[in-house]
Amino acid sequence: MSLPLAACKKNADPAPPNPPGMPAPADGATAPGVEPTARSAATAAAANADTAAAKGAPGAIPAIPFDFSTVAEAAGAVPPFPYVDYPPKVHSGGRWTRETPMDRVYVILGDHLHALEGRVMTRQFAHRDAGMSELEVRRNYENALAAIGAVKVSTVQPDNPAIVAAAGGDDYFLRKSMLMIPDLGMSYDVYLARKGNARHWIVVTTNDSETGLLTVEEKPFAQTVGLEGSRDTPVAASGSPATAAQPVDIASLPVSTAALPPFPYLAYPPGLHEGSQFTRHANFDAVSIIVGNQLRSVEGEVETRTFPIKNANLSAWAVRRNYEAAVKALGGVKVNAVGPEDQALLAANTGK
Repeated sequence: MSLPLAACKKNADPAPPNPPGMPAPADGATAPGVEPTARSAATAAAANADTAAAKGAPGAIPAIPFDFSTVAEAAGAVPPFPYVDYPPKVHSGGRWTRETPMDRVYVILGDHLHALEGRVMTRQFAHRDAGMSELEVRRNYENALAAIGAVKVSTVQPDNPAIVAAAGGDDYFLRKSMLMIPDLGMSYDVYLARKGNARHWIVVTTNDSETGLLTVEEKPFAQTVGLEGSRDTPVAASGSPATAAQPVDIASLPVSTAALPPFPYLAYPPGLHEGSQFTRHANFDAVSIIVGNQLRSVEGEVETRTFPIKNANLSAWAVRRNYEAAVKALGGVKVNAVGPEDQALLAANTGK
């Protein structure tokens, strides 16, 4: 007859073996669940939440300082982007991948929202296609990220009240458009692999049926759009053009000293196939534009250009930033104070 031993604990379940293509954890690697020592930003995030919500735009979210030296640097070389692979059993038909060479997304860093700019890839797969449980998927990615020296840097989930408030109170917009979380009910963990000045981000989101991966290679914005007549040469300017004082007095706006390129001034993105360039031109026509908060009719040579963003291999954010810089290079000034959806503008011009 045997007696049970007192104070004995069952050993923790061993981690499932890593599938091929996912590196095994390195000896002595920092566990990704260990939080870096960093200044808590909960108070600052809460204080700024009302301001961001009032402005109603992600760009209005204030940047909160973070000491990246508190995140341990990766000991070895960080693998090429996107750093970790799909599980080997997920065939190409079950791999949902989208990549943009330059975009802006948000992650949760510590306990606040943090904007990232750089190369962005999102991936998604079903656990049944991987032949793995949610726990097995999570454990494999935790091991793989530990092996490359990545450290978990998020301390709260997206449903944290301060996080939601900082995004203007719109939980759906926060998850889908800012944090790029593919589905409801998904856990959310942000990892950072730091090597010198380079920062490599991996976000793992899971629920009981699928996993999403957001990968960002942080890097500065690179201008790609040029001017008409030199479309293969990006403009040297950066940032947004100045905004005219309201109400707008056209005669008082500064006169540009830049040499204007041929009409219509701004080029299509480089590499955009002619079949994706939709152009309409009139030697003389009248169009309405918004100046200040009113419609104004303008007559002269008119050209409209449209193109699918995906065919230009650019994100919507990168397109906007490129053309803002191009307008700034021309000495242009922003003159509209409202957009086409402004209720007062609609009421004044449509009766609605």
